[in-house]
Amino acid sequence: MKNQLALLALASQVAALPSLAGRAGEIVGGESVKIEDYPYQVDLRVKDKANCGGTIISERYVLTAGHCALKYKVEDLNIRVGSTTNGKGTSYQVKNKYVHPKYGHNGYAYDAAILEFDPPIQFTDTVKTIGLADAEPATGTDTVVSGWGSTSGGRPVYPTDLHAVHVPILDHDECSNDYGGTITADMICAGYAEGGKDSCSGDSGGPLVADGKLVGVVSFGRGCAEPGYPGVYASVASTEIRDFIKQTTGL
Repeated sequence: MKNQLALLALASQVAALPSLAGRAGEIVGGESVKIEDYPYQVDLRVKDKANCGGTIISERYVLTAGHCALKYKVEDLNIRVGSTTNGKGTSYQVKNKYVHPKYGHNGYAYDAAILEFDPPIQFTDTVKTIGLADAEPATGTDTVVSGWGSTSGGRPVYPTDLHAVHVPILDHDECSNDYGGTITADMICAGYAEGGKDSCSGDSGGPLVADGKLVGVVSFGRGCAEPGYPGVYASVASTEIRDFIKQTTGL
């Protein structure tokens, strides 16, 4: 679910590290789940082809990753909602996109974008909003990440049905050390030191949830579920991302 894009802006900073990639794929080490339990999850598509994930934060707005929206024309973007199966469910055309103004200047920092819809998204038992976290989760907090991304850290294997996996929040400084000091204040990390469970290619832009609140947006990682390289997420409660959301949506 994470986009396999070269992280050019970080290349000079992490030349000694293995290459990083946005996560445009699936969930590794998780299990198949029902959309009824994740009704805020959206399937973000380009010309109605699978691309990323996203999260319904109101009837008019979806939060996703900056790298999932930046290079695409608004008229080419749509979402599908309300179905466990990838590519099914109700389709809504994106009216406007708003990418964080600082995204693209420092690797994956500020990797957030807002998609606007008019007519608004219609809520049902399988299409609902989720609240935004007011504070960053503490180290060790259990979180769940979901999407239709690859279920394999090797050759991509894309599932038909929605998957999810539980991963704990990791210490920010330790994660930054893992990635050569490139983890900025607007990022949080989640995963296991031994690897094995993670978001992956195709999951980019999707939700990281703790205690019923959206805490992160799937951003990037070194491969998928590799030991020593946890998943990295845009932090919804970080000051500049939260301000961006509020200024754009009023939420």
